[in-house]
Amino acid sequence: MTSIRDLVDYTGFSAATISRVLNNHPHVAEETRETILQAIRELDYRPSQMARDLSFGQTHRIGVVVPHTRHPYFTKMLEGMMDAAKESSYQLLLLPSDDYDDQKESAYLEMLAGRAIDGLIFSSRALAISKIEPYADYAPIVLLEPVDSTSPLSSTYSQRSSAYVALFTRLKEMNLKRIALLFSRNSKASATYQMTLSAFEQVYEEKPVLSVGHVDSPHEVSEGLRESLKKAKPQAILATSDEVAAYLIKYYQDKEALLIIGQENQSISQILDFPTIDHHAYELGKCAFRQAISPTKQERPFTSKLIWR
Repeated sequence: MTSIRDLVDYTGFSAATISRVLNNHPHVAEETRETILQAIRELDYRPSQMARDLSFGQTHRIGVVVPHTRHPYFTKMLEGMMDAAKESSYQLLLLPSDDYDDQKESAYLEMLAGRAIDGLIFSSRALAISKIEPYADYAPIVLLEPVDSTSPLSSTYSQRSSAYVALFTRLKEMNLKRIALLFSRNSKASATYQMTLSAFEQVYEEKPVLSVGHVDSPHEVSEGLRESLKKAKPQAILATSDEVAAYLIKYYQDKEALLIIGQENQSISQILDFPTIDHHAYELGKCAFRQAISPTKQERPFTSKLIWR
């Protein structure tokens, strides 16, 4: 591959002069410009886009930290980001954190500080916000969750509480008291976990009969989970996604009459005609990407919607 040094040796001009020609600088003699352009054609020189971007202090790349793609929330969110990227001059760089590895998340923050990317989106996180905030001095950082008004971070998120309260209120009115809740993460680090339990206890004034984490996909509906559900004898199950809900509907169709509710408003919930909650993952993805390429801090909430079928 031809380099700048090869052009220097071939033409006898300095690297600075060749760089000015490559960047279409006006202060270059026409004869010199033509000589260098002819050499570029003869040697088939192709400038590195990354090197040129870095010389201008930009990479035109936005990184998005994703713990995994097993859950449709993340895949729909990424679809929104990719569509937003197509509308811009920026590229989207996928940065897997391998199921919330905080060391990998820290490494991606260092990438931002090292100007390897122009912005960073955390679709979900393990790191404390206090460890993320100092890096906003380098470039925009976006969280898909609420942040304090004094935080330098941008945010877009789905306000889920009202949809959960509406769901549990409806179940209570139907005299369904034994409710099982499935989660991606059943820990205090998960805002969704906290909001769901809070809404449940607000309506029922007690804890659910079963609360289980690490159920992102149908493949994670294990024998142990099925046994736990059998012992808990729920009247209704709030699944982590419509895919998981569809699996449970099929599993229980010849066993018990259970009401199963999905999340994310996927096509399967429309086909099988069961209730779900739309958290607007696609719209969140588009909004987060646009915030990441903006120099100003922004906040954009969406409201989750209970869809009863």
